Amino acid sequence: MNRRKKLKIAVLAGGPSYEYEVSLSTAQGVMSHLDSQKYQAQLIIIDKKGNWPLDPLEIKKRFDLCFLALHGEYGEDGTIQGLLEAYQIPYTCSGILASALGMDKWQAQKLFSLAGLKVPLTFLVNHSTSQKELNYFLKKLKFPLVVKPRQVGSSIGVSIVVQKTYLASALRKAFRYDEEILLQKYLKGKEVTCGVLDFGTLQSAFPLVPTEIKPQKDSFFNYRAKYTPGATLEITPPQLSKFLIQTIQKQALLAHQTLGCSGMSRSDFILVGKIPWILEINTIPGLTPTSLIPQEAQARGINYSQLLNILIKAAQVRSHLK
Repeated sequence: MNRRKKLKIAVLAGGPSYEYEVSLSTAQGVMSHLDSQKYQAQLIIIDKKGNWPLDPLEIKKRFDLCFLALHGEYGEDGTIQGLLEAYQIPYTCSGILASALGMDKWQAQKLFSLAGLKVPLTFLVNHSTSQKELNYFLKKLKFPLVVKPRQVGSSIGVSIVVQKTYLASALRKAFRYDEEILLQKYLKGKEVTCGVLDFGTLQSAFPLVPTEIKPQKDSFFNYRAKYTPGATLEITPPQLSKFLIQTIQKQALLAHQTLGCSGMSRSDFILVGKIPWILEINTIPGLTPTSLIPQEAQARGINYSQLLNILIKAAQVRSHLK
């Protein structure tokens, strides 16, 4: 009796991103939950300068598929996806375009708005923005407002500015991480997030169980609140009506399909009354011990290992459809 051949998986982690450590944590979770009966996995850590321990050609020879445990710029913005496409190496999660759009909060918001999703009023600011323009934006937004880098994940560089006195320091902080930043209307409400999975086609996409997020010490779901155990109360399913839960699920599914995501995504919302406002989408959400996608999947009866199986299956299907 022939034993089924194990799929050889290269788990890519690290990279020149502000989310390097988070990526390593995701990779550890993936490595420990991949089914050893199905997969033969090896962790490949790209260093902070973007150096690979193995040449991509060598990875193509030795592995069947790359599992992307990368976050932020380089790993989630279409860069690594483009490299792997060039070498015709199958990989998990979204392709080049969806990854780039998901990372670009400014462009993603435009597409979400066109699709009928509610997005907060937002203005784009860079180093050449005049004081007159800035004053106009502030007049429209009023305080408090949100300052965030255009293309950085994990809430890095994000500030809630309650009055004009603190605006300059918030701008300096955001500009440390990006050349362009967003000024966004602050929405007071419940923070809710919802994951979506698929099997390699948009038609197969389905939403997971949403999570309500309640940071215990921080004013919003920032980097510390996201990755410090016990720093945030995460309620899955949220204490909301069935109608609202279904509404959030439909909107997360619409966001996933609007950008053309693949494998998985997680959309973040602010629920103001009964209206969800989408803030952003994550095309490679974290799979760390404190991450939300695994617990949302578990609430739908999908354990961590089964979740990884779905992502790998989606990658295989997508690569065969090309």
